[in-house]
Amino acid sequence: MCPLSEAAGSIAAMNGIRTTPPRPLDAATVFPQLAPLARPAIRLHPRPGSPSPHDSSVGGPMLWPADEPWPHCGESHDQIDDLYVAYGVRAGEGYEWHDGPNPMVPVAQLYVRDIPLLRPSWI
Repeated sequence: MCPLSEAAGSIAAMNGIRTTPPRPLDAATVFPQLAPLARPAIRLHPRPGSPSPHDSSVGGPMLWPADEPWPHCGESHDQIDDLYVAYGVRAGEGYEWHDGPNPMVPVAQLYVRDIPLLRPSWI
């Protein structure tokens, strides 16, 4: 398995639009109750690279203001022992459950300059 830094993918500016081929069936025809939930989607095509914090990327470094705290989840969570029992898995001896806030893990950083179709309608 490669380290996350090697798995980072750059998302180059959209100077050419790739399209997804038509689906073999129309889901809204098969499941009409889904039709009102349909939304346009943008498919990303990340490529291996070495993005900087100033680039759109998947799994690359994030640009974050130094004076702003990193987002975290402060909600209570099930104890890991309860989950392991529910799934029939045994935890390793001496495993400690983390009681503090859990930092959120960034996955993608997307800039509108690279993917203009992501621009919200109010901008």
